[in-house]
Amino acid sequence: RGLATKRLVPPPPNGDFARLANGATAGRGLFSLAPREVMSLPFRYLAFDHPAFTAEPQVAPGVGVSYADVVLGLPTQDNGAAPTNERHFMVEVVLHNGPVLRRAEVTARSQACAVAQTLRFFELEGTPVEKLMALPPAPGESLRAAAGLTEVPPTVVGGHEDCALGRFALCTDPQVHVQRRDEDELGLRFLAPPAPLVKAFFMVFYADVHFSRVTAVQLVEVMGMRNEVVRVAVGQSVDRSLALAPAEVRDAATVSVYSSHPEAVAVQQVSMDPQYGAKVSFTVTALQVGKSSCRLHAVDPATRRRVAALLLVITADLPEVKLAHEISLPVGRAVRRQLQYKNEIPRPMRYKVRSSDPSLCAVQSPELVLPALGERPIELLFHEVPSSVACQQEVFLFIASEDRAIQETRVLQLTYT
Repeated sequence: RGLATKRLVPPPPNGDFARLANGATAGRGLFSLAPREVMSLPFRYLAFDHPAFTAEPQVAPGVGVSYADVVLGLPTQDNGAAPTNERHFMVEVVLHNGPVLRRAEVTARSQACAVAQTLRFFELEGTPVEKLMALPPAPGESLRAAAGLTEVPPTVVGGHEDCALGRFALCTDPQVHVQRRDEDELGLRFLAPPAPLVKAFFMVFYADVHFSRVTAVQLVEVMGMRNEVVRVAVGQSVDRSLALAPAEVRDAATVSVYSSHPEAVAVQQVSMDPQYGAKVSFTVTALQVGKSSCRLHAVDPATRRRVAALLLVITADLPEVKLAHEISLPVGRAVRRQLQYKNEIPRPMRYKVRSSDPSLCAVQSPELVLPALGERPIELLFHEVPSSVACQQEVFLFIASEDRAIQETRVLQLTYT
């Protein structure tokens, strides 16, 4: 197509899909020709197996490889043949109740497609999942005209005339149920895979009913995760540990664990034992009341294999408030204030101070080093609040010693006047 655009070669003939798809002989591959009439027979091959998902990892030769070798596929170590990403077809044109007039051998080689968008979902393993997916923009008039949409009768799917919109959707996974929800939305229903497997499939969007004009390809990845629940009071930190079975960490000399929210869940240590598996120690801290989630991924750094995937559900309860401070603030102006804090321990201590809502009250002195029974002010910055949203607010101030032996919570009752 690129050479034809540059007029270096003549353009290929356009296949008449509608002639073979419509009428009384639809789907039977029958057509009639008048004397000396010429017809370009269309051949279309739809491949929905992404080579990156089916190919096995291989070691590159010591001399290196070229881009053409990568596209064609590296030879296997067994027989030196190319990977099975090729399919061969024999297409015959036969005279009705007569001999074969033309025979063509077609070799189709699937290659990686250009993905417009990747959607990732992290779900509990084995649970039914229902998601909404936005459709890509409708194709332009030129593409719809090239696809011949004006000559194809409308196909009603889910109560909508998809042909008039020029957006036809196809899912490459037969276990995913697709339903048209709205003019611009699709509903996907599927079952989350067991952890730590990933269920990957493509949503391919076409401009015509014959699936010949691709408008967009979107990749959907669903990761199954184990469920762990932790309960903690807001502002306090608790230590927890998780065990990974020996079958999960097989052949892994070391395991690295990553947190999706390091400020809420901080991984402290990962210890390995060939007989008992791995033990992951982490610290959980909640700054807001309610439920939140954090993802933990255990990976073998040598092979980059995902060993385990866990969904940590954190339930944060109201804290035990030691002191309450009533503070009056002006509307539409930022204000700095100081809050005195005394070290009640007869030895020097280091404290960390945090705010539950930095957008309202930011701590300017997050660390305090106090002598025995000494005092020091906590520097606070109250941000500007417009008059349209001015009201009474509550902000928690969390004060904890470095060894977490002391964890104190104070509430700031803000009144804007």
